[in-house]
Amino acid sequence: LVGDPLEAASGVADSVFETQELSQRRSTRLDIPGFYGREDVGVAPNGAFVALRQFVGRSRVYVAMAVVANARRPLGAAEHFMGSIELDESDAILPFGAPGELEAIYLPEADFTVRMPALTHRRTVDVRVGEHTRSAWVFESRGDDVRYRVRVIAFPEGVPPGSLAEVREGLSLGDGRGPVHASGFGGRAFTRSSDSTRVDARAYVTAHRVYVVEAARRRGDRAHRAEVTEFFSSFRIL
Repeated sequence: LVGDPLEAASGVADSVFETQELSQRRSTRLDIPGFYGREDVGVAPNGAFVALRQFVGRSRVYVAMAVVANARRPLGAAEHFMGSIELDESDAILPFGAPGELEAIYLPEADFTVRMPALTHRRTVDVRVGEHTRSAWVFESRGDDVRYRVRVIAFPEGVPPGSLAEVREGLSLGDGRGPVHASGFGGRAFTRSSDSTRVDARAYVTAHRVYVVEAARRRGDRAHRAEVTEFFSSFRIL
């Protein structure tokens, strides 16, 4: 693929919806291991329900479309069709599966890159920040002895003052360890420990997001010390 595949996927959806004069449009991100996925749904002038799903891989963009009557059984058939799609893992844009050596992972939708083992979990969750519930993307590699995680918390209206302290409390990041920087964005380092586990974290603030980068391992672990250091030092905000 040449250029930004996420912009291309957005362009395809815009073209379909404009050409077919669809209304009541709704766009959502799909959590598909290894692939960037998005779904756009809307209603045609004749009342038909239209669903468009796209999956961006390493060398292909997969496009699936369903146009059905806006009734329970046809809608169920469309959902079954979409849910039956299986993608070739060899075309995955992101490494996923059993974690191994550190690999370069680039998340253009979330504007960051980092070196970490293959992803074992990728999901969208709600997190409590202060008095508000925020949407967060979670990218995680979980092995037997160490867990790497990047959480991207969205603030569409802009990150207000004091949000870093609220994120620290809401996610129980632990004790502050001083200022840190990534790609010119400031943040704070944190650590917390239990009888068996130590968790190191870095939280960075941009105009509309807070990035929380974490590594959890057994207390006293020395085998992964260099790996954890490389994980933190490789994080870049784009």
